[in-house]
Amino acid sequence: MDSTQSNWRQVADSVILRVAHENPGLGEKELRAKMSEAYPFGLRRYHPYKMWLAAVSSYFKPGKQKTKKLEVAEGQLSLL
Repeated sequence: MDSTQSNWRQVADSVILRVAHENPGLGEKELRAKMSEAYPFGLRRYHPYKMWLAAVSSYFKPGKQKTKKLEVAEGQLSLL
């Protein structure tokens, strides 16, 4: 786990990894259902739920992270 991640995301990642470890051999649909049952934050709303959804998505598609293309204004230096 990355120490720069929010506490919500760290908890979500640990629960997701635990569920995946406890259920080897399940297909994605069944594993997602097990993960949904293990949702640790109470109401499925607001920031904790968004962190949960991002963690589940990241587990199944680790190389697919959404990034915004940065626009550089004329005369502005870029660090990229």
